[in-house]
Amino acid sequence: MADLVSHALSAVVVRGRRPADPVLLWLVTGTILPDLLSRAPFVGLRLIQSLGFIPHYSLSENWIPLGFNFPHTPAGIFLVALLFAIVVPSWLIAPLPRSRFALWLGLGGLLHLAIDLLQEHLTPGYLLFYPFSIQAVELGLVRSDGSVLFLPILIGAALLLTRPWRRKKRPKETTKA
Repeated sequence: MADLVSHALSAVVVRGRRPADPVLLWLVTGTILPDLLSRAPFVGLRLIQSLGFIPHYSLSENWIPLGFNFPHTPAGIFLVALLFAIVVPSWLIAPLPRSRFALWLGLGGLLHLAIDLLQEHLTPGYLLFYPFSIQAVELGLVRSDGSVLFLPILIGAALLLTRPWRRKKRPKETTKA
């Protein structure tokens, strides 16, 4: 959960001092989609197995994690953004055209991937060059549970940049005598 929040807050920080708009919404959505599309099905499959609905089989086979990690590749992010741009109703993405919607969703996914690359993982990193290479990449600067430690910093930065408590300045009225 902290990882999803840290990804969402990173989008707010990257977007900066701009007012909340559809671009920010889709950028934030793009930052959490890779985890929702890769981790949630894997956790759901494990839960269904533990409840006995399907027989247990090893989830450590090479092709299974690759399928679940596809949204964590640039190719997967691109395809997800394209698919969402086709499937999501236009009234939901208004006033953005579908191309801009896909762009911001994809940029959010790439921001997610950039942040994840900074982490050190128990499994080998991310397949940045998939389908051309299955060489895993990670920088290993922060532990994978380190997102919890960065939450206060991200929350503070997001609050300072958006300043929700600050009222808009009104122009002073001048009176002529």
